[in-house]
Amino acid sequence: MSGRTFSEIASGIDPQAFADKFDATQAAEELRPIPVGKYRCLVVSGEFEQSRNATPGYRVEFKVEEGEYAGRRVWLDCWLSEKALPLARRDLAKLGIDRFEQLAKPLPKGLLADVKVGLRTSEEGASFNRVLDFAVVGRVSVEDPVFGGSEPPA
Repeated sequence: MSGRTFSEIASGIDPQAFADKFDATQAAEELRPIPVGKYRCLVVSGEFEQSRNATPGYRVEFKVEEGEYAGRRVWLDCWLSEKALPLARRDLAKLGIDRFEQLAKPLPKGLLADVKVGLRTSEEGASFNRVLDFAVVGRVSVEDPVFGGSEPPA
């Protein structure tokens, strides 16, 4: 342990007010994967990523919009390796991406997709969601804080 105090690492925060808030806050429940199924989702973002093995990829984030799991997030990893490139091109084309330079730009706002969500278990035994397939089904006016306000569909 470093031996540092809360006041040393959280300048500008009243330590007693934070301590009171900490003591009064209920612990969150464990976040478990959402059930396998089809969900109506908003396409939130896309960004470059890299696997633990240094494989380049592009990750698309979806936010469930309806039902019991509204607000939960799921991700699609499009790997940009030579072997996986045809699969990445297929999935990215659904988002209107057909040229490499488009990956560096923000995704169109307000895209709605029907997303087929599956479950995967890691070698360590942890379960997590993965996007198996999706289809863009329309566009909506975006009034989500993640986009910074309201924007009509283009």
